[in-house]
Amino acid sequence: MGGGYASGVSLIGAPLIVAYSTRHLAASQLRDTLFVMWIFFVVAKLSALSIAGVDLQWQLSLLTLPLVALGHWLGLKLHLRIVAGEQKRFHQVIGLGLVAISIVGLGAAL
Repeated sequence: MGGGYASGVSLIGAPLIVAYSTRHLAASQLRDTLFVMWIFFVVAKLSALSIAGVDLQWQLSLLTLPLVALGHWLGLKLHLRIVAGEQKRFHQVIGLGLVAISIVGLGAAL
């Protein structure tokens, strides 16, 4: 619930959501589930911003789609390699990623 609240308020709830989800989802389902959740969060957030009259600059966003697609493809390949290993290693890699992202976020806030 904390991850959903933080994500809804400022779209920074990903580490909390991932930490919770890794305990309740199979490693093979984690990426797909989080991807679909992210789509719903972004649609809700962009809808709220659009209703509030914020300029979304969608033309610039469209230009980034090739890089987004490349990042998604590379992430999928990495995910498949991590999932192919043992469960303990999967949790170690996910935990290390969460710690790294949290440190970057805290560093940016300070």
